[in-house]
Amino acid sequence: AFIPQNKKVEYFNLIWTMKEAVFKHYGSDLEFRRQIRIQPFVLDNENNGTALVETMDSTHEIGLKWMRIEDYFLTYLE
Repeated sequence: AFIPQNKKVEYFNLIWTMKEAVFKHYGSDLEFRRQIRIQPFVLDNENNGTALVETMDSTHEIGLKWMRIEDYFLTYLE
């Protein structure tokens, strides 16, 4: 709901890289769709975000940072 219509592709690409960074940190036991939730953010005003990761026994809040390199995003955990 927080994604502007005119920037869907950019947001979806960035969200994918955010989830991929979390997935690589936690390992392949996580389900992208169900266990990694990216919290709302503003693409143009921030270079950081938050992911909620739901494991079997708890929920973890993970800080994320990103940078844009031409048409690509590089995302990493804080």
